[in-house]
Amino acid sequence: MNESSKTKPVFRKVGKTQNLYRHAKSGVYYSLIKRSGKQFRHNLNINELLSTMLPKAIYVIS
Repeated sequence: MNESSKTKPVFRKVGKTQNLYRHAKSGVYYSLIKRSGKQFRHNLNINELLSTMLPKAIYVIS
């Protein structure tokens, strides 16, 4: 068993948003959803665009 298969992916919560996480190493955004006790990750296919727009959107909403 190699070392990469032993490590788990690290996801960081993005701001105060619900179910929005960013992979620490790659910077890819994911939605994390739990259903029937299992966790599902869905790649949102957006990287830097969201990181520049999200703080502005949160400011406008609040």
